[in-house]
Amino acid sequence: MPNLDTAVLVDGENVSRLNMLTFNDNYCRNAIRRFYTSVTLRPNSLEQSCLDFDIVQTPRIGKESVDRVVGMEMVNFYYHGIKNFYLVSNDYDFGDTAVHFKKMFPDANICIVADPMRISQKYPRQLSKRNIHFKEFSSSNIEDLEKKLLKLGKE
Repeated sequence: MPNLDTAVLVDGENVSRLNMLTFNDNYCRNAIRRFYTSVTLRPNSLEQSCLDFDIVQTPRIGKESVDRVVGMEMVNFYYHGIKNFYLVSNDYDFGDTAVHFKKMFPDANICIVADPMRISQKYPRQLSKRNIHFKEFSSSNIEDLEKKLLKLGKE
């Protein structure tokens, strides 16, 4: 395992390609980057939308397969010295995972990254009460987004 202190874990079943394109690279510097999915997609399409993330395809066993795998990997990463986690998803599932993980490992730093238009306004407040942070997907300017889209179109 690389000598890093941060893991960025993306629920690929709840994050759109546009979200990944506007994802702020600052979260990803010096971090393990994983994109989890149980959906079988064409490899080129998936790789292009993941922007240098390791792709982890999980078997689909039940509704929350990806969420369970992410939770288990968080524990594994924690025991390998990683204390900072960015959980990227546009649903509420990682909130429960984060709260439980924080109870088990109080010294862990957890931040959920999501599109504020797709979640309840209560969600960030509830997380904050439990010392779990919330960040919005960055609103990168339109020129940067156009450049990324053009680059993907040429590949």
